[in-house]
Amino acid sequence: MNPILGVVLPVYNAEDSLREQVQQVLDAVTDLTSRFEVLIVDDASSDQTSEIAHELARQFPQVRVVRHAQHRGPGAACRTGATEARGEMIYIQEPDQPFRDTDLRRFWLQRSAAEAEALPTRLNPSLVHRLCQWAAALRRERVDAGVREMSPGEPNWQRRMASGAGHNAAAAHTGDVPAPVLVRRSAVVPR
Repeated sequence: MNPILGVVLPVYNAEDSLREQVQQVLDAVTDLTSRFEVLIVDDASSDQTSEIAHELARQFPQVRVVRHAQHRGPGAACRTGATEARGEMIYIQEPDQPFRDTDLRRFWLQRSAAEAEALPTRLNPSLVHRLCQWAAALRRERVDAGVREMSPGEPNWQRRMASGAGHNAAAAHTGDVPAPVLVRRSAVVPR
């Protein structure tokens, strides 16, 4: 049986792009599976994002909305999505980046290989802690080397990181916000 696919869309002040992004996701997902949900995580937007998200949830039964009471940042929105999504396989869209159906298709097709592997049912907290320490050390080294760190509050910070403006592309994966990723629900939420 196919697992349920959960697609997480972390958003902040996305009133201009949310309808189109959700439609793109729905078009791509329906080509892959009939068992899915789209979870919009509104990070306390100050524009009409919440209203649009709830309108989309009323229009499409596969769409759900979770809203933060206060702005907590893109990393927190991704974590909220990972814990609140109902799918067994969870795809987390990179915040403030255009949706690319090719990424979703590639990750969904790779699930077969991931399901065949003997993966732990939960990530080892010690390993996660060590990886976070490693990422923080990389960021400190970059600061010590004189590279100015961009904060998530700056406009287009992820695009500039990925394009190499102030960072190399590899550094974009050491920050607080993950690139699009497909994970098993059991690796995020204990049973």
